[in-house]
Amino acid sequence: MKAKLILGILLIGLSTHAQVKVSRELVSNQPEGAVPDTLDYTFCVAAYDYVCHTTDAKGAPTDVTYPIDLLVGKQVACSMGKARHNGTSMEKFEESQLYIPVVFQGYPKRNELTQHDVVPFNRFETTAPADIRWTLHTETDRVCGMPCQRATATYGGREWTAWFCSEIPSSAGPWRLCGLPGLILRAEADGVHSFTCSRLDFVREPILYTPAEDAVKAKHQRFVKFRNQKMSNPELMSHPERLISPADVQHMEIINGTVMINGIALPKTDTKYVPLELK
Repeated sequence: MKAKLILGILLIGLSTHAQVKVSRELVSNQPEGAVPDTLDYTFCVAAYDYVCHTTDAKGAPTDVTYPIDLLVGKQVACSMGKARHNGTSMEKFEESQLYIPVVFQGYPKRNELTQHDVVPFNRFETTAPADIRWTLHTETDRVCGMPCQRATATYGGREWTAWFCSEIPSSAGPWRLCGLPGLILRAEADGVHSFTCSRLDFVREPILYTPAEDAVKAKHQRFVKFRNQKMSNPELMSHPERLISPADVQHMEIINGTVMINGIALPKTDTKYVPLELK
């Protein structure tokens, strides 16, 4: 009922701005006509549990958790949501509402990060240097059964502590974290965000890159400012439909009762957005 109401409201303002289509079929997350390139092959796939300590709509403490996979190659690594990695259409659809970015580490150049992200109601692509300046410490620990060493850094306005395993020859890590002499298996920031490796599979599979043909290309710092402002809007939890501007809508669909604007799900969340990057 709510989806039909939103559709009815938007139809009034969309007649001169966009083509509206109602469909029962799930739309693809990939741009039409885009052909994936094989950037590298993995020697390891690491599974992480991501946890964010936040609050619900009433201000009560709660946790948001995402499963994340890191595809680790010799030259390139890619961090993404597990559902996207698994490639199940419905899981991709559900995951698109969680705004889990896809981050390519070491692409297009060795010291660069390329990120594909979603902010209602557009897709974005940013490329920036991987410029985390780590300080190594002598403390050790074991994560996922592997010996690790501690490192710290300030990144994106947050204080990060990471534990890397020098026995796994990769400078990669979950999300945008990278640049250490060993695979990052655990990382925490400000007591709010954490990534913890729960499984290591030493397997070979292609690391694929699909050109984001429909994405808005932006400087990463400018994008972070825009994303944090948009996602911190309290309307996101209470009335996400108010975030819709008819002038920004290229096409709209309803899939299983969920409104899709430009192929992106109308946000459904009852938790406060807490950014990984403050700046």
